[in-house]
Amino acid sequence: MLSEIRAFLLMLLLSVCHAAQAGVSPETILQLGLPVVFVETTDNETPTCEVVCDGENCRGIPGPKVTGRLYVQMGDSVVYDSEAYVKDTSGMTIRVRGNTSAIHDKKPYKVKLQKKPTCCAGATSALPIRTGCC
Repeated sequence: MLSEIRAFLLMLLLSVCHAAQAGVSPETILQLGLPVVFVETTDNETPTCEVVCDGENCRGIPGPKVTGRLYVQMGDSVVYDSEAYVKDTSGMTIRVRGNTSAIHDKKPYKVKLQKKPTCCAGATSALPIRTGCC
């Protein structure tokens, strides 16, 4: 049963990724009844990484964690809200992850919630996220 749920969620994620790449707005995805994850960073700060090249090889060195808020909206309802960042209490941190993958345009991110979500059974507090979905 759990593997069927995971397969369904993966198929749903791929559908949303395809829609996002096609230029479909979050509002349109919400109208379809699909969940949308919103990340708001403190002072609109963008997570960064430094690119270091040794001859022909380049890699990214992740910058500092950026604090903020993460919420999941489905239709008109917010189904999860981490609230504003307060260390070890609420909110989230986000940073660029990876070494060689961090130097590409679609950067992978790691989001860490300060408090485990109560809406998602079995979820962990660290979520890997890739921009542009795929």
